[in-house]
Amino acid sequence: MHGDVVYPTYFRQNSFMFLLQFIIWNASPCITRLGSLELRWYGLAWAIGFIAAQRLMVYIFRKEGRPAQDADTFAMYILIGTFLGARLGHVFFYEWEYYAKHLAEALLPVRFAPRLTFTGYQGLASHGAACGIVLAIYLYTRCRLHTRWPFVRIVPRPGQSYLWLADRLVIAVALVGCLIRVGNFANSEIVGKPTAQAYGVVFAHQPLMKVQHSSRAIESVILQKACDLAKENQPSQACLHVKFKYGGFEEKTITGFVEHGVGRLLREDVEMRRHLQASPGQPLRYHLAKDRRGAYTAHINVQPISRHPAQLYESLSCAILAVGLFYRWKRKQSALHNGELFGVFLTFVFGLRFLYENLKESKMLVEESYFGSLSVPHLLSVPFFLIGIALWVYSARKEPSR
Repeated sequence: MHGDVVYPTYFRQNSFMFLLQFIIWNASPCITRLGSLELRWYGLAWAIGFIAAQRLMVYIFRKEGRPAQDADTFAMYILIGTFLGARLGHVFFYEWEYYAKHLAEALLPVRFAPRLTFTGYQGLASHGAACGIVLAIYLYTRCRLHTRWPFVRIVPRPGQSYLWLADRLVIAVALVGCLIRVGNFANSEIVGKPTAQAYGVVFAHQPLMKVQHSSRAIESVILQKACDLAKENQPSQACLHVKFKYGGFEEKTITGFVEHGVGRLLREDVEMRRHLQASPGQPLRYHLAKDRRGAYTAHINVQPISRHPAQLYESLSCAILAVGLFYRWKRKQSALHNGELFGVFLTFVFGLRFLYENLKESKMLVEESYFGSLSVPHLLSVPFFLIGIALWVYSARKEPSR
């Protein structure tokens, strides 16, 4: 026995307050591996979102009497524009200091130093994607190849104006945004600030992997809620179960590893402390137990840091917006005012994005203001929000599109 932990009465699974404390999220961002290649939830969300968006645009084109094959061509413009915009947006807006010295890595899914490593595209910016989509719509509307022997001309596409396309496309974009933010949640990325709310989430996967990989002697690591949660004015507690492999490990050796190895991670590792901490100013509290085979398990008191699931807030907002925009289009269709849905989309998405940034942890703070600490995403959201308002006003003064 170490400290004042009593196990197994440390758990009270039938407590209502126990259920309402926080949510532990420990899903792996990787679905499966094929050698060095990984299929991740984020990539799957992108793929599903693109397929769903393409089918939705085919449906809209057919309903409004436009060629269905044009929807496929349009989808390719948008896919390329979205990817290039999102990637280059991340490069220029967030990590230019690094990529200025590693230009080849800006568009390649690899790292060249310290050794060649396949990384995938770990860095896509939504503001950059918005810029890429805006440009892709313009190129699609203005650059249709028209051939008449012996001449080849680039001419506009008839019956598909810029705002007509943008008004329909934003329905699909809102749907894709919903799925991508779910992918961010599955990957435990873009996490929110700490919160004491019952719906706060402890993103436990990376911390548990750090403990798991700290010693080859560890068989498994599990995080569970602890029982003493109903006490007022007490921080939420959890128990970290570190199970060691069977094979002659002495209690003294395991005790030393728990106190110095795991204890050091909980107290000194910056990334670890964002999600799990040892009680500050107190010795590490834990209990060792041995199973029938003689394998040890360390049950360690930890303080979890529950955070706003900001990804799910944005995902839910995008889902509601997608339904609302689709309902508006379904009722009006050809009677829509040019720019109406596009303006609504920009206003709500980037207006809410500005607010949601206050709930996220950001390393890109630029200045203090009346609204608090402003980050790069804050500043990037403002122009899109203002353009949305301008389009909304503009559309109200125009005749319906045909």
